[in-house]
Amino acid sequence: MPVSTRKADFRRYTELAAERPELFVSAPDGIQILLDEDDIAAARHHIARRNRRLGLPPASASIGVIAEDAYILAVRDAIRFPDGSLGTHNRVVYSQSQGVGVLAVFEGTI
Repeated sequence: MPVSTRKADFRRYTELAAERPELFVSAPDGIQILLDEDDIAAARHHIARRNRRLGLPPASASIGVIAEDAYILAVRDAIRFPDGSLGTHNRVVYSQSQGVGVLAVFEGTI
């Protein structure tokens, strides 16, 4: 399956962080969603270097809203793992529930 070259919408992501901060709360001892712009830039650069080595397009390291409609909100967050390493992850928030779905990728498949 081809990888999208469309960048995530960071402007909308920052709007959402201000409008709906409950979507960006992290557990104190778990994976931290990064909201500081310097931290986000560091995670984005780290993932961009890794993705370049893997032959993925630069847009695959962009942080922000991936898709938004009346039913779902898909975002790519910059994160810090409990061991301090940086990364990104995608999440889907459903508009009609309090739940969040996460799609894991293992060996290139969902």
